[in-house]
Order: sequence, then structure tokens, then C-alpha cells
Amino acid sequence: MVEASRHPRPAEAKQYPPGSVRTYAGLMGGIVLDSGRSNGATTLGLLLDDLRARYTLGYRPSQDRPENSFCHIQLTLTPEAQQREGNAIVETRAG
Repeated sequence: MVEASRHPRPAEAKQYPPGSVRTYAGLMGGIVLDSGRSNGATTLGLLLDDLRARYTLGYRPSQDRPENSFCHIQLTLTPEAQQREGNAIVETRAG
């Protein structure tokens, strides 16, 4: 089940119809970069920089839960990490 807040707003729905790459990227925690012939190398460089700065975290509930049940978690940086990293961006997906 998809959270209601993740559905595109009406204006976005017209711009990006159901089934668009932007809809799926948003739901799965991905990004979409627009590129053309004139800025392809720059866009690729930005994508590579973004991928180099990513971390992947795993989560396993401390208690046994029924199969396919949804666990809500929240990811935040400690004050020390915020001070050390500066203007860090934390992007997560719903599940």
C-alpha cells in the first residue's frame, strides 16, 4: 500500500502521468536527472558524485513480526554528525 502523501499532487499528475519514471523514482527513493546533448557530461558527473556520497543502511526489527508487516522507522543525524558534515541531506523512502 502506498501512503497517500506520496501520490503526486494534481499539477504533477498532469505533468507526469501514471507510470512515469518520476512517479516510480519518488516511490522507490530514487532520483531522475534531466539531460540533453548539451549537458549530458555534466549530468553524468553530478550523478556519479551523488552515488559516491550514498550510504545504505539495513534494518531488522528487534521483535518477531508477522511476515509482510510494515515497520515505521525514522532516520536522523546526531547533532555531532550534523556539525561535522554541515549541510547533509538525508533522503529516505517509506519502506
